[in-house]
Amino acid sequence: MTKPCPDLTTGAYHRFPVRSKPRTDRVGWAAAFVALAWPGDARGEDGGVQVIGEDVAADAAAPAAAPAPAPAPAPAPAPAPASASGPPFTPTPAPPFTPPPDIRDANADRVVLLPTAYTQPAGTLTASTYDIAVLQLGYAVTDSTQITLTSSIPFEGIVFADLSVKSVIARDGPVRVAAIGSATGVFGFDVGNAVLGRVGGVTELCFDERCRSSASLAATVLLGAQETVAMTGLGLVLRVAPGLALLGEADTIVPLTLVAGKIHGVGLAGGIRLPHRVWSLDLAFGPAYGPGVSAVIPFAAFTVRFLP
Repeated sequence: MTKPCPDLTTGAYHRFPVRSKPRTDRVGWAAAFVALAWPGDARGEDGGVQVIGEDVAADAAAPAAAPAPAPAPAPAPAPAPASASGPPFTPTPAPPFTPPPDIRDANADRVVLLPTAYTQPAGTLTASTYDIAVLQLGYAVTDSTQITLTSSIPFEGIVFADLSVKSVIARDGPVRVAAIGSATGVFGFDVGNAVLGRVGGVTELCFDERCRSSASLAATVLLGAQETVAMTGLGLVLRVAPGLALLGEADTIVPLTLVAGKIHGVGLAGGIRLPHRVWSLDLAFGPAYGPGVSAVIPFAAFTVRFLP
């Protein structure tokens, strides 16, 4: 580099070489600092320093950017449930539902004389007396079948006996139907003994869930060969108080053969019942009508029951 200089003697100008100073301004120092602090940004591929004037100085003066936060670690997976020890569980089927036994009062298997469709609970033993002159024992084989043996006290050597089996054959809601089969005998006559069969059935309609009040319709055929008759009846039991029930019954006897034409009649009875779980007492009376017969007959029946 040359610089013109005037000659004081001649007044002419001369050019003399001038040595330039090395540049040591602030731009140069900033570029050097950037090259040392961020080698990858300020150096080229060959490692040389890249100086881009004022832009490099501005970049060097700017504060360094904060590093990005590290990502949060992923949650650890839930541990697998431990396998249950022991044999696998096998469900047991529930036992079939068994309804509780139907326990009414001790005399619930009849109205006055007319049978109802009720049978005593299984294993029950009953003992009854009708006007003291007639005795009866009963046993319930199952909840739907019972056996009764009835016998009169011997009177002048004559004994009346009856063996009956009653079994419930249908039950639907408040309606119950039972079949009855009996063998009736009369013993002690001079002319010999007589044994007759009876078959029949009874339908009972309950007026409440516990069947404390009900109506019964029954029919029985006495198989007496030429003296066969049919006996029908309608009975009503009406519970009016926890310890009191009203009884009403109408019975008929109708001959089924010409020979048995003289055997007919109508009977009415009414009374009260003192019901109880273990014992029961019936007090009734009513007129009895037959050929040339008209009378009022008192009646009392007492039953004691032995539940299993």
